[in-house]
Amino acid sequence: VETVRGEEAADPASVAYAAVEKGKAENADVVLIGGGIMSATLSAMISTLEPQWLLVINEYEDHQWMLKWVH
Repeated sequence: VETVRGEEAADPASVAYAAVEKGKAENADVVLIGGGIMSATLSAMISTLEPQWLLVINEYEDHQWMLKWVH
């Protein structure tokens, strides 16, 4: 899993925008925005059903917004 962190206290919308832009540049099949159980559950289901898909996940962890790439 590749991870990119936003700046401390960054605007969530700017990090979400960066996730979508990175997803488009990387030809991601799915960009998930938001942390917690919903994104974790959905990414696990998608990875099981479509293991070849590239997922970009934008979530909040350790007081920072992060982008994660799941291959």
